[in-house]
Amino acid sequence: MKLAARYSAVVVCALSIAPLCACQHNDPSARVAALCDACDRPDLPGGFALAVVQDERLLFKGAYGLADSEHQVPFRTSTVFDFASVAKQFTGFAVATLVRDGRLSLDDDIHRYLPELPDFGEKVTIGHLLHHTSGIRDWVGLVKLSGTYDGDAITGDFLMKLIRHQRELNFKPGERFQYSNTGYVLLARIVARITGEPFPQWAHEHIFEPLQMRDTHLCDDYREIVPNRAASYTWDEDGRYVNSSDQLEASGSSSLYSTVDDMLKWMANYRTKELGGAAVWDMMLAPGALNNGGPVNYGFGVSLDNRDGSVSFGHGGSWAGFLCQLSYYPEHDITTILAVNRNPAGFDVSSKLMGILLDRDAPGDAPPEVASEDTEVDLSPERLAEYAGPYQLAHDLMWVERLGEELMVRFAWGPQAPVYAVGNDLFLGRGFDGRFTFLRGADGTIDRLVFSLSGKERGPFRKLDERATTFRDVASFVGEYSSPELLTTYTVGVKNDRLVLGHLRNEDVVLQQLDRDDYRANAWWCTKIRVIRDGGDRITGFRLDADEDNVQNLWFARVPTD
Repeated sequence: MKLAARYSAVVVCALSIAPLCACQHNDPSARVAALCDACDRPDLPGGFALAVVQDERLLFKGAYGLADSEHQVPFRTSTVFDFASVAKQFTGFAVATLVRDGRLSLDDDIHRYLPELPDFGEKVTIGHLLHHTSGIRDWVGLVKLSGTYDGDAITGDFLMKLIRHQRELNFKPGERFQYSNTGYVLLARIVARITGEPFPQWAHEHIFEPLQMRDTHLCDDYREIVPNRAASYTWDEDGRYVNSSDQLEASGSSSLYSTVDDMLKWMANYRTKELGGAAVWDMMLAPGALNNGGPVNYGFGVSLDNRDGSVSFGHGGSWAGFLCQLSYYPEHDITTILAVNRNPAGFDVSSKLMGILLDRDAPGDAPPEVASEDTEVDLSPERLAEYAGPYQLAHDLMWVERLGEELMVRFAWGPQAPVYAVGNDLFLGRGFDGRFTFLRGADGTIDRLVFSLSGKERGPFRKLDERATTFRDVASFVGEYSSPELLTTYTVGVKNDRLVLGHLRNEDVVLQQLDRDDYRANAWWCTKIRVIRDGGDRITGFRLDADEDNVQNLWFARVPTD
């Protein structure tokens, strides 16, 4: 699941570990504690908790910062937290249990259990939903496009209405992997139809209660009172932390409330398989397959990854300012659980943690050197404005935007992240390993950008003219467009010489023309627009992509004028 910035990865900022004494170097618990101490950010709202188990031994468990900054409530490993997409593991477990018991087949058409769903023109199976190969559009992008504000109540009934209104798929089922929270919402409904129990109740009786996960439940009422629940914080459009609002009911894909303490009980099953047995866990941890036989590194709600050179099973979660990552490394019998209640997190634990646990970064008895940090340079808003604009490389577009006294970069695939100046025309990522070098032309103005991420360089990107008056045939594109699947209308118009996609509730989106009928946009929930014309070269509508292609080819028909 995604967040305000809607990416499933934790945005981090590299911090060096404080020097350790020689005795601490041979003690991974002390080294993990030192890492967490270095990552503690009392200058930021919120906090985090981390637990590590190795060889069946609790190696480390600790919490830092605040669960509620307004009321100064400390973050604890018993703090109730929205683990978001980690919920998919429990949905996968339920489906595997039903398959084991002969009550369900992975090849079953989903319409067998949910006949109210539209006919997509293709058979969509239970297996397609599990492995994210169904082609069904992700509800996250659809919700935003429908005009729902960040923080609005998103009920299960509303999600089902959105799904029932969809008439097209992103692609033919089984053709490729494309993450879809919608698939897991449907799986939870299917489990409920088969068992005769609401999915949150089934999960309580068959998972949480047997494992004595007393502080864990799936939320099916956003209004409920949850004792000991953490608040959450996210960035606003000006790059400052603000309160976030979590009013989501998405059992199956999300809405999992739990604690780090409870999650330790669940993660132990990756090793013991006591709950469910080997048959269930073998299904959960088996990769899927595409129609062409290609592998899908995703099981039953479980990501099958290779992290830090080691096989790992687990999942991340991201919603409304909450971030988490749960991983089990079977080759090393290591479990890690990280929960953060702000996005971006503002620190880096995960990239250093496995190096400590596997003793890969220990330089003998010598303490590690403290990494030098580039000094941030303050630039005036006028100077920052020089860098703002769209930058193109082939069919990719990167947006650089000035928000107050901060420079933000929005990548072609949607996420936005801050950067800070460290020298003449040189910026570094704030919270990620990015380097941005702006280049000037003969006239002294910024006209190119070279970007590197984790040492891999791309570019130069060419700065484009974003004035609508320079676009081809833009006047014919201006008008209203309606989506029959979302029952909502957008307006294409020109504001301050910028081509803008407007909506009654959503914020304006700036459109940049790459070709006559090919546009890119500066929002995660609207990334690409392709204008469609009839045989007479008249515009009949457009197709929209959003949310890292989790929504593709959504049709908007042109509204006739009087």
